[in-house]
Order: sequence, then structure tokens, then C-alpha cells
Amino acid sequence: MKEMFNSLTQREKKLLFILLIFLLIMGSWFICIRPSLESYRKKSSELSNKTTTLAQLKSELKLYQEAPSQLASQTKSYNQLTKKYYTEKSNDQLSRLFSQKMEDYNLSPQSLTISDSNSTSSSSSSSSSTSTSTSSSSSDTSGESRVVSKSITITYTGSLDDTKSFLTSVNKDMKHVIVNSFSEGSASSSDSSSTTTTSSENSSSSSDQSYTVGFDVYMVKK
Repeated sequence: MKEMFNSLTQREKKLLFILLIFLLIMGSWFICIRPSLESYRKKSSELSNKTTTLAQLKSELKLYQEAPSQLASQTKSYNQLTKKYYTEKSNDQLSRLFSQKMEDYNLSPQSLTISDSNSTSSSSSSSSSTSTSTSSSSSDTSGESRVVSKSITITYTGSLDDTKSFLTSVNKDMKHVIVNSFSEGSASSSDSSSTTTTSSENSSSSSDQSYTVGFDVYMVKK
């Protein structure tokens, strides 16, 4: 081997030396450098993914940490909003609510009709007592809103002053009840047919008129 090497010319020795260096470089590339570069790229990609995941986790953690205060704020806002409305009531409950309110102001209900605001009102009346329509319970047509509404039409007898006081009280004390119509009728027949009354009683009865008032009542679903 040594004799073969010594027999080579100087130029061949240089070429052989260059080839040896080239093989060493290529061997080092494939054995050491290339695997290291691939490992570096892989680790860099994993680091980038983990950095992104860490940022997302930090963002979610911040949301979790802020959740109690946000819930308290939203609960406060919800409570403030719902204070303006009644909790959803049945027709019977609404009937009793308005009847009691009218009795407080010496008004005599003759008929009371309740219906969904978006549906046709089904009337019901009575000459001596309050009656309530048997319409279905109010439903929200949008499927999303928490607020439902019903229309109430009441025919009653009473004085104009009591009527003014009643409507003022409704506007002030009852939650989100809006007057949508008002009409005046004639005096009640029972008052006009009486034949044995004193002059003061005649004066009092003549002041009683028949009125029809329509209300829109907005309520919050349970």
C-alpha cells in the first residue's frame, strides 16, 4: 500500500488527498450535520407550535380568571333590566292583578279579555263579573327573546276622576304596562233604570260612565 502511494505522482497524490477530504466532508454531512439540522428543524417547529399553544392557554386562562367578574357584571345588568318587567304570569294572575288594581280605585270591571299581542283577541264579557279569555299562554315568535307580551282589554264602569287616578297609578306602579287604547261609553243601564233613589245618589250615579281601556303588558320568561 505504501509502495503504491509512493509510486503515485505529486498531482495524483493531491487529487487523492482532495477526494479523501471530500469523502470526510460528505460523511460528516450525512452522519452528523444533516441529522442535527433535521432534528433542529423538528424541534423548532415543535417549539413554535408549543409557543402558539401556550399563548392560547394564557388567553383562555385570562378568560377563566375574568369569568367571575364578567358573570357578576352580566348578572347585575340582567337584574336591572328584568326589574322593569313582571315575571311571566298566567292569564288568571294577570286578571287578578288588574281587577285588584281597579277595585282599589272604586272601578267596577264588566269584562276583561287577555290575548297574545301578536294574535287576534278572543273577546269574553259578563254583565256582572269579570271574565277572562281562554287564549293560549304567550309565546315568543322569535324563539330567542326572553320578553313576551300580552294584550289586555278591560271594560268597566266608574267616574272619570277615578279613571284618571287608576291610569296614573298603572303608569307609575305597574311594570312595563302601556296603555294602547282608551274609549268612553254611555252610563251603565243599572244606574239609569233606578227609580227610587235620592237626589245625591242620582248625582253620583250619573257621574259613572262605561270605559274600555287596552293595555300591553311586557313580561320576562321564567
